[in-house]
Amino acid sequence: MRLALLLTIYAVLVGTSFGARAQQLEGFDNRYVVRTGDLNSDGRTDIYLQYRPNIVPIALDDLTIPIPIKGPVTDFVLQQNASGGYAPVAITPAQKTAIAQWTQTTAIKLLFGDYNMDGRLDILVKSVASVISGAKDAFVFGPSVAGAIPSVVRPFDANLTLFFSDTINYIEDETHFDSGVYYACYYSGYAYIPVQHYDDLGYYYTYEYVPVIQCGYYFDPTGFSIPAINFLSALIAPTNSGQLVPGSADAVKISDVLESMLGVPIMRNSMEQSNDPNYDPTIPEQCQGDPTPDNPYQGEFCNSFYIARAWGLLINRVGVALDCFDFTPPGPDPHYYEVDNPVCTVGSPRCNLAEVYQNEQLVHPVTGYWDKTQPIYNVATSSWIPPAPLGYARMGCTREIPKACDLIGLYDGGPIRFEVTPSAFEHKNITLPGHIFYPGEITRRARLQDSQVFIKTQGSGSGSCPRTNEISGAEIFNSVDLFIKCHLAGGCSIKHPVGQ
Repeated sequence: MRLALLLTIYAVLVGTSFGARAQQLEGFDNRYVVRTGDLNSDGRTDIYLQYRPNIVPIALDDLTIPIPIKGPVTDFVLQQNASGGYAPVAITPAQKTAIAQWTQTTAIKLLFGDYNMDGRLDILVKSVASVISGAKDAFVFGPSVAGAIPSVVRPFDANLTLFFSDTINYIEDETHFDSGVYYACYYSGYAYIPVQHYDDLGYYYTYEYVPVIQCGYYFDPTGFSIPAINFLSALIAPTNSGQLVPGSADAVKISDVLESMLGVPIMRNSMEQSNDPNYDPTIPEQCQGDPTPDNPYQGEFCNSFYIARAWGLLINRVGVALDCFDFTPPGPDPHYYEVDNPVCTVGSPRCNLAEVYQNEQLVHPVTGYWDKTQPIYNVATSSWIPPAPLGYARMGCTREIPKACDLIGLYDGGPIRFEVTPSAFEHKNITLPGHIFYPGEITRRARLQDSQVFIKTQGSGSGSCPRTNEISGAEIFNSVDLFIKCHLAGGCSIKHPVGQ
């Protein structure tokens, strides 16, 4: 049995109607740069995560005053200790002035994500040893109180490194732990055991006191991460059925192991609770309550999805070369998916092929473009709107379509190039190197059928994630079409740029 079962659950579930509740994450945001220096003059190099605020210009008569927006977290320094880890230390305004002159470095990388799925954005500080000898990478978890300094900084020490190494190696090779399995026999003492005898009348038993030798396979955990073994043992059983029931022994064990390794609760400990829809507002609405005919994947099935997302995010960010969740090697034939969604009825406002193509399809050509107000290509002037024809596909977030929201970035696709064919009401999104589904292309075309305008999407490619692409690709563009349908009906709070 392989941990790929868990990740296959993720691949299957992204094709269902799930999505994080559309909300702004608390904790950090991504406007930080790294500076290094010595805060307390102990000879150890410390790290300052300096916030670069947004500047809002305020006009006062003929004078414009720039006003910086306060950061989401109080200023702090990661102060290095003797073991190469860190403690977050609040700094005074006077210290901040001096620290702002520390050397800025781009060699230390900051990767942002909600690593423990608690609704707060965290930071993974990576490649620290390239700048500070002997120092460790670390998770800096967003504070539970807005405006405070982070309370938990988890360094990548030997235990955490071994934990990830063992679980990831098991994903890639199910025999990873086999070197700890050996066959042995040992003398366990004397015992009365049944001995079978034969005579002319048949066979009979006597119980005799004899020495007992026991032989079998044994596992020596020396050299392996015990938490990783516990995590995997609890994980495999529920992944067979696709269910991870909150409050079950497996769910509690998984939650406890991850919390002990990262130092913070996972999913706000929702895995340890009964599936009460009033328990935790961060659990998506689609996952609350009991399954229904319209949504059979509510309840415990959702928890498998979210623990898979949390784990998938972690292993992708700690430096493992996993681009997808199916481990299916590319075959000789390209993978393919197709969706065909009605978006409006002819006769309703703005419902014609030209309008849908120019002011919806080309305004929202791919995920991550929810807030665009201009098309990527102006048909009337035959001109591209910069920076098109290049773009970046990312699963953005819109409160109109809850399932079109990916706050932690697992749908972060990559760069794309657009091609347009206005005469056919068609455009293509062509993935470029660096995109998770490269090489591949998606064709989107507006068409008319039975007084309905449809948008037909066809995706194909020959990259290394065929199963994930086919399952998640269809759902991604279903979400785009839902948003377009909402826009055309005038039901979105984000108004259409033309005439509204």
